[in-house]
Amino acid sequence: MNSIPPIASVIYRLLRRVLTLDVAWLMLLDRPSEEPPSEADESGVAVRFLSPSEIEGFASCEENQLSAKLADRLRGGDFCVGAFVDGELASYAWYALQSIEPEQNRGSHRASGVGFSFPPNMAFMYNGYTLSKFRGRGLYRKIQQAAFALLEGHGVTTILSTADWSNAAALKSCNRLGFRPIGRVWVGGLGDRVWRKRPAAASKYGIAGLDA
Repeated sequence: MNSIPPIASVIYRLLRRVLTLDVAWLMLLDRPSEEPPSEADESGVAVRFLSPSEIEGFASCEENQLSAKLADRLRGGDFCVGAFVDGELASYAWYALQSIEPEQNRGSHRASGVGFSFPPNMAFMYNGYTLSKFRGRGLYRKIQQAAFALLEGHGVTTILSTADWSNAAALKSCNRLGFRPIGRVWVGGLGDRVWRKRPAAASKYGIAGLDA
């Protein structure tokens, strides 16, 4: 799972200025065999679920890149796993069960989202974010590891996600974590009139399309 060559990346970015265009890898991460980290480790990092009231509180700080409206997603059945460094929110990722709507898996254009439905043993990871001052500390790995333990009661054994095929940093991070690609998701068109192509291999894993 590699990012595209530099020249292709330039062409891709130029086309996205005039077209609704998005290409992403659809990836799976299976539960690791090693034990996940404890709720708090020796580095002062604690990982746990966030509550709706916490989301609403954290949304008041623009740096956290959160909207108070997201609290309703927790009340609707989604989960948010947050990593805290010495008590301060440092990183988080959201997880959906059963399905993810196109607007929550959106690319560069509001119409370029792609929705999926998936089996009960999967959770879709979306809206992952790490505050700039905490980057480079392996928090993304801690969150993914902890998510398996925290979602164990819901039968989750596999995390599903997408990453733009030109985002070298994101792809490198996903490779390190052990995400395996099952194909590319393509979206193209003009304005809100788009076509979507999901990887043929998705059906092998029980992953189907879901569009608004």
